[in-house]
This record gives sequence, structure tokens and C-alpha cells, in this order.
Amino acid sequence: MKAKHIIKISKEIDIDVTGIKLLSIEEYEQYKKHIPHVHFSYWLRSHGDNERVVFTVSEDNERGYGEEFVNTICNVRPVLIISNLKLFKMVPGEEFEFADHIWTVVSDDMAICNTSIAQHCYNKKLYKHNTNDYETSDIKGFIEEWLENIKRDNPCY
Repeated sequence: MKAKHIIKISKEIDIDVTGIKLLSIEEYEQYKKHIPHVHFSYWLRSHGDNERVVFTVSEDNERGYGEEFVNTICNVRPVLIISNLKLFKMVPGEEFEFADHIWTVVSDDMAICNTSIAQHCYNKKLYKHNTNDYETSDIKGFIEEWLENIKRDNPCY
């Protein structure tokens, strides 16, 4: 998907958004210094041993091991996967606009949303099979559908 965006430094570029996901605990730890602080908790895609809980980042931006139940409503702060950030010499900490949200580059190929795009549960049913499996989760489907709707409703993306 090609998208035209206005970078904070006022230049237009075409970025290639190849996917969307939630951060893992490992990615959060690796890129934490580039992730803008927010005053709300949000889902990670990582989970512990209990199949009915998933980790979140807490409001004070520390990794949260409160182990929220999968059917709890929490903020969704996705990460765009972008194949050509290096071409534009975008560095971690640089911001751009996409789909009416500001995103911050955190790595060579990822940018995190600076706000929540929605509040959503990880899985709607507490006892759904593989409840905390990200690949089969309701939240994965939700953010992928969100991105598809952006593409459908905005042909320039």
C-alpha cells in the first residue's frame, strides 16, 4: 500500500505500509526510549503462562504485568510496519501523519501510533480457544480491518 504523508519537517514522501501489529514485550523493551509517553494503558501482543491474560503497558509507561483478562477493554496503540523508512532517512523519534493520527518512528521499519486508535478487548470471549494467541485474536483482526478501512476510504493510501 502506498501512502502519501506529510512529515513533521514539511516534506512529502510515499511510504509503503506493509502491515500492522501490536508491540511484543521484547520490542517494547528494545524501542522504549523512542516510544512517546501516553497517559493510558495499552495492549501488547505478548502473554504469560495463563491462557486468559495478556500483558499491557501501564499508564506510567512501565511494562505492565497486570495480566489483563483477554475480554477486558483496553486501549489499542498499533505499530505500522513500513518497508521503506530507510529510503527517506527517517530516524527513531521522527513523526509523521497517517490516517488522522501522528506516528513516531521507533525502528528501521516500524512506527507506533502516538494515541489510541480505539478501546477494544483482546478477545471478546474469555473462554475462546487459544484466547491469548495473537494470531487468532479478535484484536489482530480489529487492527487489520482498521487498516483495510483506511485504505478503502482513502484511495491515496
